[in-house]
Amino acid sequence: MKTETKTQEWFLRDPRTRKWIRQCAACGQYGRDPGTPDDIPKINFEDMFPVMELDVRGLCQICAPRFK
Repeated sequence: MKTETKTQEWFLRDPRTRKWIRQCAACGQYGRDPGTPDDIPKINFEDMFPVMELDVRGLCQICAPRFK
């Protein structure tokens, strides 16, 4: 059985997970789309990428009020 440590970089390179990762345009923090399916590799994925909703400008919930 092959074991591999899945780091943030690993998830960013894997096309199965990359399409569900979001990044805030202002602060650069990563998160995951709230609609992420259950069939992707998840070992540490949900811990490294908490749910993040972006507004139409690509800003997270923390940054959006700062740039009104």
